[in-house]
Amino acid sequence: LLLVASPTFKGTYTGLLKVFLDRLPYRGLEGTAALPLLVMASPQHALAVDVHLRPLLLELGATVPTPGLAVLESELSRLDAVLQPWANRVAGLVRDPLALAGLQPERAAALPA
Repeated sequence: LLLVASPTFKGTYTGLLKVFLDRLPYRGLEGTAALPLLVMASPQHALAVDVHLRPLLLELGATVPTPGLAVLESELSRLDAVLQPWANRVAGLVRDPLALAGLQPERAAALPA
């Protein structure tokens, strides 16, 4: 599972993250399950994780089986209280590691270790 996290800058992920992800080859995250996470100062930017970051990861070939996670800076000190409700909502989507990566068992066996 690849956690792709960024602070929110001007309503989306940072340019530094974009430059890093631009260095990946075409479909460079294929076969990788990814979770987008943005940390933000204002709840007004909560949609940015699914509107901006999630589509970028999909374009790179990642499987993104859950909605992204938007965390307010003010919630960082009580992260467990924020993560637990989100984890409960998405638990059914991430139980099976093969399903998480969008792989069938026979396809997973063909991947290099």
